[in-house]
Amino acid sequence: MHVAYSWVRDDAGLAWLTVVAVPSSDFMGDLGRNVLHTVLVALLAVVVAILLGVYIGTWILADIARLSSAAKRIGRGQFDVPLHIGRRDEIGQLAAALENMQAELGTDRLTGLSNRTALEGHLQRVILSPPAAVEFALLFIDLNGFKAINDTYGHEVGDLVLVEVAGRLRDTVRSSDLVARLGGDEFVIVLWRTGNAAQVAQVRDKLERHLGAPLATLREHVGERQVRVGAAVGVAIYPQDGDSIEGLLKHADKGMYRDKQRHKAYAQESS
Repeated sequence: MHVAYSWVRDDAGLAWLTVVAVPSSDFMGDLGRNVLHTVLVALLAVVVAILLGVYIGTWILADIARLSSAAKRIGRGQFDVPLHIGRRDEIGQLAAALENMQAELGTDRLTGLSNRTALEGHLQRVILSPPAAVEFALLFIDLNGFKAINDTYGHEVGDLVLVEVAGRLRDTVRSSDLVARLGGDEFVIVLWRTGNAAQVAQVRDKLERHLGAPLATLREHVGERQVRVGAAVGVAIYPQDGDSIEGLLKHADKGMYRDKQRHKAYAQESS
């Protein structure tokens, strides 16, 4: 109850005490309900804002954590770290820049193949994976006669020849296999999940046929139609030929050197 009083005196000298008592519900009911509704709506809005902020913050922090982890792995030489961040804000732009950096750091600028660092990163991850998942053959390739082409027609034509050879190497193997350029005229092919010597021999024969065809680059640029560039190939199969990157490359390099000597001996006999 809300109570109010007042003294009233009339002309006759009488004093009246007037008292008014009104229940609060008569005039405060709607106001109280409105205040209560406002408070509840405000509390609900605060809760929603907090939950939304936590969700957005978690989403942003998760993407930032992925970027940070990817940057650390790239720093260790892993250039195929998947990001899959499809955002259009600054974080999305940073992820796109990081993916571009991965591609540039792991790619040979001239041929577009994987470079040595990317090759070693791929091999290291496979070697460190469970044994059941490991099975591959490594082919070490050194071009025959490339130095003479470079000396005769110049480095620009030589670079174009390397680009053509890179394309032939990619066409020789499956899309899932790895083709890398170590530097100069040395290349490496990794045949994943291939440990059978007969399968490797088939790929090797196909490789020698593809590389033995006349070079289109010299036909187009200098008019030479019959110039060829062959290759010496060495093979190493994991794990029997080596259980490390260095061991595999060393074994394949020795095989390549023996193959190169065989080619030289054959050329001398033919002449």
